[in-house]
Amino acid sequence: MRIGITVDDGLSSIAGGIGQYVRSLVKHLASIAPDDQFVLVYARARGVRPFALPSASNISWVEIPIPRLLLHRFLWPLLGKPLIESFTGPLDVLHITLTTTRVPTQVPTVVTIYDLFPEKYPDHFKPSGRFFRKGLLKQAKEQAHAIIAISEATKHDIVELLGMTADSIAVIHLGLPRRTAPPSTLEAGFIRRYTLQQPYILFVGRIDPRKNIKALIKAFSQLRRKTKDPYLLVLAGSNGWKAQEVRRFVERLGLQDSVRFLGYVPDEYLSSLMRNATVFAYPSLYEGFGLPLLEAMAYGIPIAASNISSIPEVAGPAANYFDPYDPTDICRALVELVEDAPLRVTLIEEGHRRLANFSWERTAQQTLEVYYRVAGER
Repeated sequence: MRIGITVDDGLSSIAGGIGQYVRSLVKHLASIAPDDQFVLVYARARGVRPFALPSASNISWVEIPIPRLLLHRFLWPLLGKPLIESFTGPLDVLHITLTTTRVPTQVPTVVTIYDLFPEKYPDHFKPSGRFFRKGLLKQAKEQAHAIIAISEATKHDIVELLGMTADSIAVIHLGLPRRTAPPSTLEAGFIRRYTLQQPYILFVGRIDPRKNIKALIKAFSQLRRKTKDPYLLVLAGSNGWKAQEVRRFVERLGLQDSVRFLGYVPDEYLSSLMRNATVFAYPSLYEGFGLPLLEAMAYGIPIAASNISSIPEVAGPAANYFDPYDPTDICRALVELVEDAPLRVTLIEEGHRRLANFSWERTAQQTLEVYYRVAGER
């Protein structure tokens, strides 16, 4: 079988959750299905190039020789052309992993929908992004042969908000990113680079409104008055929409010396950053899945997390939950973990057990089964 996969979101040097999904899925698909051919398709963009993959004879790359902005913001969404197979050649199945544009095609399609945050909370998302997503979601509803949702929570939203039938949606969870422990030289380099000698509460994720960072900062301000230790709040992630508002909020509260913005943290330092944290805080208002939760479990950090969306589905009993709309309740959950050593140990142990439910091998195998089902329906 010849399977096309759009991989634009996996090409960024700063790969967020969707980028990790694309990279890890492709890597494991190629490994478990050596007799199938995987055609990885992306639009031309400055500074992007194919990501590293193990050498495999069943992978080929196709760069569409059209600038990504022109293709994704004009030709495909507004004109509905050119067909993607005019660049890839014949395909049996096309897997669309993009988030904001439809892809003109005449072959059976599988569409991954990560979340419906822009549709549930339009005020927290750029209007331009919402506009272009409409075409992709219309394609998913009217033309896709199968939908992959990355959590039961996302599946529920697809049924409720888009009116799709539940039996057309396959829930396929994500896996744990495999990261090796850093050598001691990198551990020392991490400490020198980020100067995090004080104990700290850690958040990892893009700095944008959906992550609810302002509420976490309010809770942290309360925590500083309740604990004797001089904790830092460390925010690790690239800037998203309205990130500057978060920085100004910190200044208004007079917390510049206690709240650290690290920006995007390279993989070689991420494990040190997480392993040295006292608590991992995840106050999101909405998540399609929440890969950082798995990483926190893997690195043995107790988790304080929102009690809504997909987060309890992923973290299960491995988190101390709070109401993300109530900074006082967020503070309560943080203080409990800071002060209760037995609770921290319990959550860490639960996290290690929980990880057995998530693997990229399983994700790839279940995705491959969707491809074969769709191809068999032609």
